[in-house]
Amino acid sequence: MALDKWKRQEGETGPAYAAFCGYLELGPARSIAKLCNSLGKTSGYTRYLEEWSSKYEWVARALVYDDEMHDKRREQASELKEHMRHRVIANADQWLDNLMAIARGEKGANHSAQVSAAKALMDFAGYSAPTKVELTSPGGSTTITVEIGGGE
Repeated sequence: MALDKWKRQEGETGPAYAAFCGYLELGPARSIAKLCNSLGKTSGYTRYLEEWSSKYEWVARALVYDDEMHDKRREQASELKEHMRHRVIANADQWLDNLMAIARGEKGANHSAQVSAAKALMDFAGYSAPTKVELTSPGGSTTITVEIGGGE
């Protein structure tokens, strides 16, 4: 399994593995020189780090680690997006009721932020939010058109 590549290797000493963990923590722009500096060691210590790096294949192991962490972050982001989409769907009726109340003038005068937020949330959930709403008075004598988000 790839995950084992960045775990402690057979025969890898404690100090070598601790240095490798420090190497991983430096991120994709890591280097032996940066590791030596982060450990507070003199430049002469790089000889040990280079030896361990070669012997225990730090570069290859770090690439596997980076890939694993990238996949994990991508999976977490996907799960979060799905969770948020479900929350938007669960609250869509309430938000639409609020939008209708705003359109009817039942909400405060400064409602553009709420309209913009509702539109963004609907877009996020994969719904096409309306760009224009037409309201007709009960008797049909007056029609008001409300542009949302600078519609066409």
